[in-house]
Amino acid sequence: MTLTLQPAVQTAPTSNEGQVLNLQPNQVVQATVVRGGLDKAELELGRHRFQAWTKVPLTTGQSIKAQVTATNPHIELRLVDQSALMRMFVALHRMSESFDLGRVLTQTGVHQALNGHAWGQSLRQALLQAAQSSPADGTQLTGTMLSSLIKLLGLDTERQVALSDPDQAAARLKSALLALGREQGQSQDVRQRAEALVNHLELFQLCRVRMAEQGLNWLPLPLPFLQQGYLVWHIDPEDDTNDQAGQSGMLRMVLQMTHLGDLDLKLRPMHQGLRVGVACASQETASFLEDRKEELIHSVTALPVLECQISLGAKDPSRILLDMAVSEGERVFEARV
Repeated sequence: MTLTLQPAVQTAPTSNEGQVLNLQPNQVVQATVVRGGLDKAELELGRHRFQAWTKVPLTTGQSIKAQVTATNPHIELRLVDQSALMRMFVALHRMSESFDLGRVLTQTGVHQALNGHAWGQSLRQALLQAAQSSPADGTQLTGTMLSSLIKLLGLDTERQVALSDPDQAAARLKSALLALGREQGQSQDVRQRAEALVNHLELFQLCRVRMAEQGLNWLPLPLPFLQQGYLVWHIDPEDDTNDQAGQSGMLRMVLQMTHLGDLDLKLRPMHQGLRVGVACASQETASFLEDRKEELIHSVTALPVLECQISLGAKDPSRILLDMAVSEGERVFEARV
């Protein structure tokens, strides 16, 4: 639902009300309802009060979270649904479980169940081809391969259904797993495995929804050489008007590997090349990568690496994900007795 705001107190007209609060498109803000109403309310936002025209009732004292959709000529906000965030919290423990797609497709009862259907055989073959094109050491991994793999997982299944394109939705792993879970003839083991995999895919979807609310793109990296991994980058890298920490245009890769542990890679555009920062969780890993820095630099082929810095400070990918999902203003203290 969208809210349209105008100053509650008559002031000199401005060409852009968003400038009063230095608001930027896609920014998520917190506001308090100081006077509720069915279609009109008064909000306090950044020490300023605004009249809000709304299609949903607002209650006095209510705290709302909204995303800025427009700043000119009036401020427009879209109410942010917190249910996705809460569901993500509940499911976040699954992030520590490796999503081993190759094993699912070759060593579990799920692959046999898929082979029992013509559509299942086609999907499994496409997934195997995408997974096998990403070798265990990642040396030949390309953006095209990764895009194909992500598409086949079915993270856009609901969107395809909403667009009335059932054929596209059916040709996805999530749809196939949902179908297997409903089949009466399948064993309990296959149903449970299918349900667990669907839950993992839905965690990926929840992460994408929450990161989009924060103005970020998020993609999982379900690759055989990773225990955990994902990519993060700004939805609008060209818009650096609110780039307080030099994050605009940065591609962040958060990984957890069997032998190297947690790694946090940040790639930033720099003139005609890249500036690369690699944070490690241990001094042993940092020393290992420092000794092989030249090899690491030459492994990046898209653009020349002009600067590469290796340091400490990497954290568990789940912890970083949680830090990104919950802004500083929303942090709460949790105590358990």
